[in-house]
Amino acid sequence: MIKPEDIKPGIYFGLDESIYHATPWIGSSSAKQLYACPPNYWHDSAMNPLREPDNPSFAQTFGRALHHRILYGEEAFKRDYTTIEGTTGDAVSAEDLKIFLRDHGAAPAKLKADNEKMVQDMGIQLLTYETWERIMVSAAHITKNPNLANAFTGGYPEVSVFWYEGDVPCKARWDYWKQRAIVDLKSFRSRERLQPLDRIILQDLFNFRYDIQTAWYLQGHSRALELLEQGLVHASPGAARPTDEWMKKALSTPAHWAFVFFRADGMPIAKSYQIPHGSPAHESGKAAMRLALDNYRDNLAQFGTDAWVVMDEPFEITEEDLPRWV
Repeated sequence: MIKPEDIKPGIYFGLDESIYHATPWIGSSSAKQLYACPPNYWHDSAMNPLREPDNPSFAQTFGRALHHRILYGEEAFKRDYTTIEGTTGDAVSAEDLKIFLRDHGAAPAKLKADNEKMVQDMGIQLLTYETWERIMVSAAHITKNPNLANAFTGGYPEVSVFWYEGDVPCKARWDYWKQRAIVDLKSFRSRERLQPLDRIILQDLFNFRYDIQTAWYLQGHSRALELLEQGLVHASPGAARPTDEWMKKALSTPAHWAFVFFRADGMPIAKSYQIPHGSPAHESGKAAMRLALDNYRDNLAQFGTDAWVVMDEPFEITEEDLPRWV
C-alpha cells in the first residue's frame, strides 16, 4: 500500500482518503489558513510537534458516508456501510456493537473501542439506523432532482492531484471529475437563519472562502495536463481510471466549478451553484491563493519549521474601525 511519503506529483485514482490527508502537501483548507493567518496553518500542520490527533466528529462521519453514497452509488454504499435496525442517535452504542459482532460470529471484547476496531477490520462502516435513513433521504434530494441527477455521473470520483507551484508542494482532491467540470459536494446548516435559501448558501460560500477552494482546485486542473503528458497517472487496484484520451480532452480546456450544497440540519434540501472559469468569484479566489502561497514562502523562509509568529506592527484603531453603535 502506498504511504504518504511515497507521494510524488501526479494524478491519482482510488487513493485512500487517509493517505491523501496524511500527505503534508498544501491543500485548499491549508491555503485558506495561510491566507487568513499563517500561524494557524503551522499549528495544524505536521511542523507542530504538539499537534492534536484528528478525532472525526459526527458531522464529519456523516459527511463522509453521504459522500460515499453520492459519489459511488447506492450499491457501493450498501456494500461498504451497514446498519443495525432500530438504532438511534449519532453513534452505535456499546451494547449494540456487541450484538452486531455476535450476530456475525465474532466474540466481542470488553472495551467499546476494541469492538469498533473489530468491526472496522471486518471492512464494515457501521451506522445507526437513524443516520442511515438520513443519508438515504439526503441522497434522494440529489438523485431524484432532475437538475442534479447527472452531477455525479459520467465521470470519476475522488481524484487526487499533487503538483508544485514553484517550490510549494500542493494537492487537491476533486469530489467528482467530469469532462468539462469539477463537482464538489458541500453541506450547509441553516442555523435558524430565517433567510432565503440562496442567501444562506451564498453567505457560507464567501464567509468560508470557498472561492479559494475553487481557485485552488482549478489551478490543480490547469497543472494536470502536464502531469498527464509526463505519464504521471496512477490508479490503485480496482479503481476506475479514464483513458488518456478522455483525460487529455478534459484537461485541454479550462474546467468550470460546480458546488452541490445539501442542508445538514432539517430537511436535506440540495441545490447547485456554479463558478465559471475566469468569473469574478474565481478571480477573487485566485488573488487570495497567490497571497496564501506568498505567506507560506515568507513564513517558511523566516521561521523554518519552528513556530510561525505574527510580526505585524501595532494596529492603530481609527474612527472607521469603531462599531456603528459606539
